Amino acid sequence: MEYYKFALLVVLLSYIERCWSASCVVDSFTVKQDFDPKRYAGKWYAQQKKDPEGLFLQDNISAEYTIDADGTMTASSKGRVTLFGFWVVCADMAAQYTVPDPTTPGKMFMNYQGLASYLSSGGDNYWIIDTDYDNYAITYACRTLKDDGTCEDGYALIFSRNPRGLPPAIQRIVRQKQEEICMAGQFQPVLQSGLSSASRTPHLSSGSLAETHHHRMGPLSPDNMDDSKSSVIGSLERRVRQRRRPFELVKSKLSRGLTCSVPRLKAALTGLFPVVRWLPKYKLKEYVWGDVMSGLIVGIILVPQAIAYCLLAGLEPIYGLYTSFFANIIYFLMGTSKHVSVGIFSLMSLMVGQVVDREVYLAGFDLNEDATKQAPGIAGALNLTEEFFGDVTNVSVRVMGVECGKECYAIGIATALTFLAGVYQVLMAVFRLGFVSVYLSGPMLDGFATGASCTILTVQAKYLLGLKIPRHQGYGTVVVTWINIFKNIHKTNFCDMITSAICISVLVAGKELQERYKDRLKIPLPTELVVVAGATLASHFADFQGSYSSSISGSIPTGFIPPKVPTVDNMSRIMFDAIPLAVISFAFTVSLSEMFAKKHGYSVRPNQEMIAIGCCNIIPSFFHCFTTSAALAKTMVKDSTGCQTQVSSVVSAFVVLLVLLFFAPFFYALQKCVLACIIIVSLRGALRKFRDVPKMWRISRLDAIVWTVTMAGTALISVEMGLVVGIVFSMMCVVAQTQNPKVSLLGQVTDSSHYEDTEEYHNIQTIPDMKIFRFQSPLYYANKHVFLKSLYKAVGLEPFIEMTRRRKEAKKAKGLAAKQSKKNDQTNGEVSVGLIHDDLEFHTLILDCSYMPFIDSTGMSTFKTVVKDYKEVGVTVLLACCNTSVIDSLRRGAFFGPADKDMPSLLFHTVHSAVVSASDTPTAAAGTAESNAPV
Repeated sequence: MEYYKFALLVVLLSYIERCWSASCVVDSFTVKQDFDPKRYAGKWYAQQKKDPEGLFLQDNISAEYTIDADGTMTASSKGRVTLFGFWVVCADMAAQYTVPDPTTPGKMFMNYQGLASYLSSGGDNYWIIDTDYDNYAITYACRTLKDDGTCEDGYALIFSRNPRGLPPAIQRIVRQKQEEICMAGQFQPVLQSGLSSASRTPHLSSGSLAETHHHRMGPLSPDNMDDSKSSVIGSLERRVRQRRRPFELVKSKLSRGLTCSVPRLKAALTGLFPVVRWLPKYKLKEYVWGDVMSGLIVGIILVPQAIAYCLLAGLEPIYGLYTSFFANIIYFLMGTSKHVSVGIFSLMSLMVGQVVDREVYLAGFDLNEDATKQAPGIAGALNLTEEFFGDVTNVSVRVMGVECGKECYAIGIATALTFLAGVYQVLMAVFRLGFVSVYLSGPMLDGFATGASCTILTVQAKYLLGLKIPRHQGYGTVVVTWINIFKNIHKTNFCDMITSAICISVLVAGKELQERYKDRLKIPLPTELVVVAGATLASHFADFQGSYSSSISGSIPTGFIPPKVPTVDNMSRIMFDAIPLAVISFAFTVSLSEMFAKKHGYSVRPNQEMIAIGCCNIIPSFFHCFTTSAALAKTMVKDSTGCQTQVSSVVSAFVVLLVLLFFAPFFYALQKCVLACIIIVSLRGALRKFRDVPKMWRISRLDAIVWTVTMAGTALISVEMGLVVGIVFSMMCVVAQTQNPKVSLLGQVTDSSHYEDTEEYHNIQTIPDMKIFRFQSPLYYANKHVFLKSLYKAVGLEPFIEMTRRRKEAKKAKGLAAKQSKKNDQTNGEVSVGLIHDDLEFHTLILDCSYMPFIDSTGMSTFKTVVKDYKEVGVTVLLACCNTSVIDSLRRGAFFGPADKDMPSLLFHTVHSAVVSASDTPTAAAGTAESNAPV
């Protein structure tokens, strides 16, 4: 009963997550019903705005809408905009509106024209959320969607017919609409001062942007200093963002998420089952032929692979067919990708098989497939029962009060493992933990797949020779298995060996022909099906099992076994084994979904993909299935054979269903070595990655090392440990890169206000009396000493050493002065003045922070130390190009003094601004005067 409560809790959490996010899903926003463009036409003045990322109109925004003779709505907009960070101009822009769906005229598409195309290339979705035509209008546009369907980058405008504003009653309506589009508290007032028509503001009309000229300047000197100041960015005022308190934020989200209404329920259900959205729009004449053909071909390929991969999973062939059938049906209902093929995958089967064999061995069953005698001394400890029939011992174990043999116990472990993996995936989707996949880099995944392929090849090699060797338990499976193979090489079954050689030759030849003539062949060659059919007929009529003791698949029952709840008793032992299964399964599924979505120009929702693949594991686990994932090879076959939608998955499931109901018994005589050949040949793509290592080494040595380490760890240790090794090593490489960042001294690019590395570019001129230092890494506790060491080395001045030198010279000067004073007392009493020569190569040090994404408290303290130490030797330190995150960290640490009073003199938005400011400050003269004081 507790199990059902747990399953109900998972479903409830998924539903709450759906309701929570559905309230902010862009597709669920309502627009103005029966929108009338003619009534909407006329002049509107923006009163509030929510800006998107990048360049946007600043203030004095107005728009005038007109209706052309053909009914098309156009708009001419005005507003002030800041170009290049310092040039404030008034812009005249134009846009044309089209209505993609006539049933919702309030949802329009805006095509930019003229200068507007500079603000955003292409166009935006432009929705009229609400308007009364006479007083107010609320517009909304979303440029980029998040994975869950909410808006990542968008903007909105509140318009009024009156430039002086909106009355209080309408303001309340506006605030309510702002909450409905999830932008409450994000709007800012728009100034309407008429500056766009004033003569003092430069005017920029559509098309005149190309006529602007870049201000050119030479290196700084007294002659062109005034000209250079025209490129200096003045002080910028930070926007005050209204941050809601955490309690209020959580309260508002809970109120939106837990308050269920019919539109929200509909949005949640259609989001959970995307098939409801696209199936009614299915274009039968256009899509059906491609979907049926691709579904049939993938189904034909799927049947022999489903039977073969059960060897990897340590299960009977029927369970592979069950898995393929249910996974295709469920992903058809819940998936967002049009092309991904979900089903059994060699890597998932291997990982399941390792857990199954381990638990079966611990339960006392013999791992030898043809031997049934248990290991001695285990029966009493595990409550095993024995029934003797001659010299054969049948071993069973009691699970949940039911006697269970080896096959029953193995599928029980597999279904429990699959159920847990699915629960993890759904929970990851509910709690938005999809970011875990970002730690699985491309080289690491490739190395992991290649290492696992080596393990799969090793595990299947015994079937090629007909050897009866149990699968090794523990680390070093590849090494130990090959040792055991060579120890038992004299027991090779020549029938299996010859059959394997023939099958591999035919399969490889078919794959090579397929690749060579893929442009001419409209459909893939069904090589696997031909091999399976031919080998089955040969084995049946020649009686390979009876004559040569060849291992065969055995009886495969027809129909479906009644569903059964996954064994709860086993979950405590395998709960950690399910974690890598869940992560790898969703990582492959999401990456393949996004890859083919990008190729065909549509979008997928990774969070929904996690829920879909999770349900493809949870639900089938009740029907004797094991872990599934998206498979690259079958997905590519679907894509190449004209697949248009997931209807092809239903066709593939129908092919598997026919085998389950009618044709399964015909595979009785199929040799296991044939199945092993199919598995091994399917690894060609992953094993070919070895040929790409030299190219990878030339492109990125670090990626090549990550690939090699991950592959070696997976192949030589274990699949699970290889994944851990790959992730940890990848992260260590990222950290190591911050320990050895590129540092450089900058100079001014000739005839410009830009600064670049003096060692990397020609035509770079150094600034007299200044050093400009760039550190291309975040500054945090782990690389503090690297930063200081590289800074001192680059500028050639370490403050502590310089102060020590000055103290020694001062002490020496005092001694000389004392001796000279004694001599002078004996003469005429005159005392000469001793001077300490402290002239430095530079008086200002500028730190270019443009490559620092963040700093921590240690980094902030390091900046303080640098400023203080260099100030003691007469050098002023300035910061340039800091992002807002770094600035906020410095402000919190009181780097700029009380109330940030020193910010204008220490912080500059560009390197050039800092250079100009330092040139105006007589730092060098003052520093020299102080240093040359008489002793």
